[in-house]
Amino acid sequence: MKRLTAKEEIIGFFIVLLSCSPFLFAQKAQIKTGYDYEINMGDQARKDDYILLSDRQQLMSYNPTALRMDINSKKTDYPRAEVKVSYNYHKKSFRGSDGVVERDIPFVLLANPTASKFFCRATEYKDSLQSTPSGKALNDQMLHAAIIKYIDSKDRSAMDGVTYRTQLYVFKSKTDHEYQVYDYVGMTGNFYYRDSLDEIPWSIADSTKVILGYECIMATADYHGRQWTAWFTPEIPIQDGPWKLQGLPGLILEASEPSGQHHFVANGLEASNEAMVPVYTPERYDKSTRFEMLRMERNARNNGNAMIKAQIDLDLGPDAPMTEQSRIYDFLETDYH
Repeated sequence: MKRLTAKEEIIGFFIVLLSCSPFLFAQKAQIKTGYDYEINMGDQARKDDYILLSDRQQLMSYNPTALRMDINSKKTDYPRAEVKVSYNYHKKSFRGSDGVVERDIPFVLLANPTASKFFCRATEYKDSLQSTPSGKALNDQMLHAAIIKYIDSKDRSAMDGVTYRTQLYVFKSKTDHEYQVYDYVGMTGNFYYRDSLDEIPWSIADSTKVILGYECIMATADYHGRQWTAWFTPEIPIQDGPWKLQGLPGLILEASEPSGQHHFVANGLEASNEAMVPVYTPERYDKSTRFEMLRMERNARNNGNAMIKAQIDLDLGPDAPMTEQSRIYDFLETDYH
């Protein structure tokens, strides 16, 4: 195996931090291969079974036993979902010389009448890898191979499969009247915060439409700096929805804001008894507040290259200057300014 130079490892590391490429690909795999992966730890050896799914451009490796055990079979009595909703989150952002960048990120909502968990499956899988020695070893091998491929080809898609598309988790508890957010703040680290479950001032309208076979009613509200339009179905009387949105007399299946930068829409719904397990290795998250995390993220977006140079003396050139167009594009919440 080709050995990376120190500079190549640094470049690859920051590609991972800055990349927005997908971890799981939507196409059907052309090849499915089973592997035994063995790691030696002192005088003990551990063998895991892994599945490699691949097509001509991308690959994904996973441990089916670990997924079943880690996600569905926790011994702790965690809250159980009654419904599982898949959402596509369509996001527009402004990225330097690239201009407007559009991304689609798959999320899942596990919910019952008193609790919910909103997260990305690929993120949870990658976090689970990082929580065990054998998983970390496998992740390092995948990352090493991807960096070599990127350096040889200069093709950013080579990092697909090893980078995070998002690291966001949102847990809501109506019993405790609070929600918890866990996320990675660019160039800074992992943070979390707790906040009161807001009473969102929804106004219910007369408009209706059908989503996934359910009749939905329109509602609007100002929330944390944006005007949201949501579509909820009273046919599923769980007062929850994507991200932090909740509080309507039915499940929210679609939500958007008028700039077109943020749009959630359900593309799958089923009954579920899945446990709402907490984040892996919670000790790696530092406590923060909502405004602090948003402001740290804004600083990293505006001054990312300068921060890299200050931290490791790697000169990626000047940061793109703020323009009237770039100021238009902002986070889900804008009241931190």
